[in-house]
Amino acid sequence: MALEVKAAPDCKKKEAAEGTKAKPDCKKKEAPESKQNDEMVIRGGSQCKKPTPPKPPLQDAQKALCEKLILKREELNKSKGCQKGNKESGGGSKDPCTPCPRPAPSFKDSKKWKNITLMGVLPIVAILTILVFTTRGEGERPEFKAYPHMYQRTKPFFWGDGNHSRFHNSYWNALPPDGYEDEIDVEAAGKTPETAKEQEQRLKEFSTVHKEWKKMNDKRVAEAKKAAAAAEKEAKKQQAQAEKEQKRQQAEAEKEAKKQQAEAEKEIKKQQAEVDKEAKRLAAEAKKQQAEAEKEEKRIRAESEKELKRQEEEAKKAARAKG
Repeated sequence: MALEVKAAPDCKKKEAAEGTKAKPDCKKKEAPESKQNDEMVIRGGSQCKKPTPPKPPLQDAQKALCEKLILKREELNKSKGCQKGNKESGGGSKDPCTPCPRPAPSFKDSKKWKNITLMGVLPIVAILTILVFTTRGEGERPEFKAYPHMYQRTKPFFWGDGNHSRFHNSYWNALPPDGYEDEIDVEAAGKTPETAKEQEQRLKEFSTVHKEWKKMNDKRVAEAKKAAAAAEKEAKKQQAQAEKEQKRQQAEAEKEAKKQQAEAEKEIKKQQAEVDKEAKRLAAEAKKQQAEAEKEEKRIRAESEKELKRQEEEAKKAARAKG
């Protein structure tokens, strides 16, 4: 909530204006001068002693000291923020200034915040309170289990007929088929035997409660079957997903194996082709070398035959020359 602050009046100006006033005179009143001729003449007696002269007036040093004390007291009053002087100590040499008035608070935004509180906060608090007191959560009821030893007692109840419990809650725990505790006094130890009407009434009540228990039990069994069916369905779904994932992984593995086999066959074919190519090249080179060798052999043979013919001709020429 915003408050308006008004400017406070300046107290220093007032002090400065009041400081120009005349300071009080610290001079003590001088004692009146005694008469010099204040002697009493008594006849027939001696003359009285002369009175002591009065003390001289304050000197200039004492006046300056008084003025200094007054100035010091004024400074002390100013430092205390225009406080009232102490009456026991004599107070200041002038009247203290009046205290500065406090500014009046402003309530112009109070109505707005009041409306916001009434229209916003209070409805929210009311709604939350209603939700807290009206919300009710119910947990799952436990499954009924018949424990015969828990339905036996050694002494009767101290209320009613002594055989029936008043604290049984059939909503949470249904009655067993044999009855709750020993509701039927078979031996009738010290008690009147059960009449046909009482037995009919008891069986009727038991059939009603048993019917309700059977209804709740059937409902519980149906919910259990439903949960089991849902769990089985979820298990089948997960199994199908697992089989599908397994098939996918198997197909990917087969595909990868085929790919690797194809690459291996391709590499083998490539190597075989290179081997065949190299064999062909070597065969071509061998054939070429053989042809060159045959050609060289023919050339050498032709040269040798030519040389033989030349020698034969020379021999014939030589024989002719001799003959």
